[in-house]
Amino acid sequence: MSTTINEEPTQGIVDFPRDINVLLSLNSYQGMTDEEINMILDYKIKQAISSREALAMIAAQTVRMNETIEIQKQSCANQDAMLESLIKNNIPTFEYVKPTVVNFDDMES
Repeated sequence: MSTTINEEPTQGIVDFPRDINVLLSLNSYQGMTDEEINMILDYKIKQAISSREALAMIAAQTVRMNETIEIQKQSCANQDAMLESLIKNNIPTFEYVKPTVVNFDDMES
């Protein structure tokens, strides 16, 4: 791809193809070479494919996140049920009895 400028400044660039960004900014295909049109078509096809792949990846991640959320909801429900069961049942309690203290100094030898 070569770009040479005519000696007259008003003529602009003689050799094509132009940069893809320049081509994409144009409002019409008029005045483009077949090679430039093919460049635009190739670019738009690649963009569409990568966009479709990105959407598929996002959809798969969304499914995994929703599955994880459902698992966590079920886990919370199980824990709530267990806690309610513990609260409703009579949990045996015990009374703390202070142990007797043995003082070895008071013992006779």
